[in-house]
Parts: sequence; C-alpha cells; structure tokens
Amino acid sequence: MMIKSKSLMIVLSLLFSLIAISNTWADIGQIIQAGIGYLEANQDESGLWGTDKQTPFRDAAVVVDVLGILDVVYEVDPAKIASGYQAVNSISTNSTDYLARKILAQASVNQGVVDPALLASLVNMQNEDGGWGYQKYYGSNTLETALALQALVAASYVDATPSVVFAPASSFLLSNQHSSSPDFGWGFVSDGDSKVFFTAHAVIALSALQNYDASYNFTTQMANAFSWLQLVQDVEGGFGSDGNLNAYETGLAIVAIIAFDPTAPEIQDARDYLQSSQLTDGSWNNDAYSTAMAIYGLHCISPFLIDYLPGDANMGNGGWPPAVTSGNDVPYLVNYFKLNPCCPGCKLGGFYASADINGNCQVTGADVNRLIAYFKGTATISYCPDYPPAWLKASEAPPSAPSGWPNCDARMARMLIIPGEPTNRSDNK
Repeated sequence: MMIKSKSLMIVLSLLFSLIAISNTWADIGQIIQAGIGYLEANQDESGLWGTDKQTPFRDAAVVVDVLGILDVVYEVDPAKIASGYQAVNSISTNSTDYLARKILAQASVNQGVVDPALLASLVNMQNEDGGWGYQKYYGSNTLETALALQALVAASYVDATPSVVFAPASSFLLSNQHSSSPDFGWGFVSDGDSKVFFTAHAVIALSALQNYDASYNFTTQMANAFSWLQLVQDVEGGFGSDGNLNAYETGLAIVAIIAFDPTAPEIQDARDYLQSSQLTDGSWNNDAYSTAMAIYGLHCISPFLIDYLPGDANMGNGGWPPAVTSGNDVPYLVNYFKLNPCCPGCKLGGFYASADINGNCQVTGADVNRLIAYFKGTATISYCPDYPPAWLKASEAPPSAPSGWPNCDARMARMLIIPGEPTNRSDNK
C-alpha cells in the first residue's frame, strides 16, 4: 500500500483546485444507478443478498438500508426493497451488530419509524462501560458501539435527561481512539491496531450523535481521525486496511471525511478510485455489500461537490462553501421565526432564497417543516426560479468565496442563468 507524502498531498490539493471537475453529477448518477441495477439483479428468491457468503443477513440489511436511502433520488424497484425488507425482518437477531443493522434498515425504509421492541432490546444490550459487545456482558468494542449509536440516532431515540445511553456510549468510543500522533484511528478494541473500517464507523457514529444533539461536540476527535485517514489513503484514492484497497472501506471513509470536511480533496480522490474500480456489471468486486457501501459513499458526496442546495439557512453566517446540515440549518430557521434574542445572527437578509425549501419564493414556517422532512428522507427540496442557487453544477462553483462573502448577493456568484434551467416552479428538482 503506497501512502501519500505531505508534499504529494499538497500537489494533489493544488491540482484539485486548478483543474475543473471533469465528471458531472450525471456521470456519478449513472454510476450509482448501475450499482443499484446490480443489486436488484442479484437479489435471490428469498429476498436476501450474500447467501453465498457467511454474512447474508449483514449484506441484506445493509443493501436494504442503502436502497431505502437512495430511493428518494434514484430509480429503485419498490418490490426489491419490499422483499429485502421482509426477509431482513423475518430473521431473528440476537447480536448487537445484526440488531443495529435491522434497526437501520427499518429506519431508512420507514422514514425513521422503528419497532420499539427492537430499540428496547438494543438499549438493554449496552454494557456498564457505555459500549456494546456481541451481546450484553460480552466485552465492548468499537464496531458494535458505533453501529448501536448510528441505529439509535437513525431511529430518533429519546435519551433520558441527563443522558444515560448516549453520553456513556460516546465516552466509550472516545476512550478507544488512539492518541499517539499521528495515529488517531480506532481499532476493534482500545489496544487494537487502527483500521479504516473501525475508524470510519466511529466517526460516522460520533457525527450522527453530534448532529442529532447539539450538546455533543466531537470536532477535535473527528479532526484527529481525519488527519489519520489522510495518512492512510492510497495514492490511487482508495482506502483499505492491511494494504488491501476495497470499495466498502472507501465508501465508509468518504462518509466519515464528509462528516468532518465536505470540501476535502481526499473525497474527490476516493470518488475517482470508486469510479475506476466499478465493474461492467455495475458492481464492485461482484459483491453486494461492497457495492452498497460504494454507492452510498458516492451518494453522500452529491450535496457537497456537485450542487449548492437551497436549505442552507445560515449561509449568511456560515463558512465557505455553503452546505446544508441538519445540525445547524433547522435550528437556525426555527430561531429566525421565533425571533430568538439569543440568536442575534439569525438574519436571512439577501440570502432569503437559501431558506426557501419548497420553491414558492417565500420563506415561512412551511420551509422549516419541509427541511425537517428532507433530513428525514421524506421530502425533496426545491428552489425559487426567480432566485435560483448561485450555482447548479460543480464546474460553476467558485474555488473560493466570492468577494464580499457573506454580504454579497448569492446570485452574483454566477452571473447568468443557464438556458434550460427550470422557469416553472413545478419543474424544480
């Protein structure tokens, strides 16, 4: 495995900023759609995937989870999701890993609605040290603790006050992070070697909790993990533990990096690796799990490298580039409408259109509801045709903040409307 040197990373960063992105979102969309096609074609009669391996439940639960997420944007056969969902739910689960994955699958297909009994079982499996192991009283480990946290957040689990589940769980994960620079990764257990797989899962879990509950802040730990992921990324752009590049760890690493810095050039490098390693049948390694993780990672890139989305309500006070985040934009809009005196910066001003989520050229309480539904995966967001996003394509995105940001008019970042862009509100996507 060839590791990037600091100088090489600098060169790649400069190239990323100087060379126009050659692959449009349409290209990535086709890649993802081809991956979906492979998954649909390789579901067996029982509704599962991966029955030729030792992990059919894991593979099926992950595929159902990913297809449920992508179904909002892409063409996914509802019969395939339904049969996979039924198969996953029909299998009894007595381990933390499988129970958490079943909850994640239910949450993505049912817009966050999960069987309460499953949640109760998962919470009951938590150990006294705050983590989760294979089952209750088994030694806690990074992977199953991270999966449990991801599942609880996906299901909008309401923790007690003070927290009796989330706080000890996050503390367990933080205590397992290595702290001997430059190794800030996670192993399966505290003294285990750092692996991309465990590190990515830990970061994704901490990010999910941080976005779900603003009282948590893991910025420092995520920054340290990002610095380690930078070191272990291969020059081809992929990730893999023990020198073996693969699609599933690359997809997970993309999601983890996005959680910390959605503009990092490492994301582009990883995307290029996935694009170059996809097989002609639409899969990665002719494997359902790898394919699901790859297309999920590519899907997560879209709002950050491709489109500026309406819904970035705090862009007037935010950093560059604009981004739509569940942890900031919904509270910002709520505070704006409540005229909260503790939120003096909550002014939409000339950026009002960035908060027009439903494309009616007004910013009202309906936009708050629409934005919440968007993050739950039950609604799309539209823009006002009289005030479109400042850029709609990656090649149009300015490499740095426009002059006067954040006081400039977002429309001026791109001086013209491209012919063929929607003029009818019903055409907004």
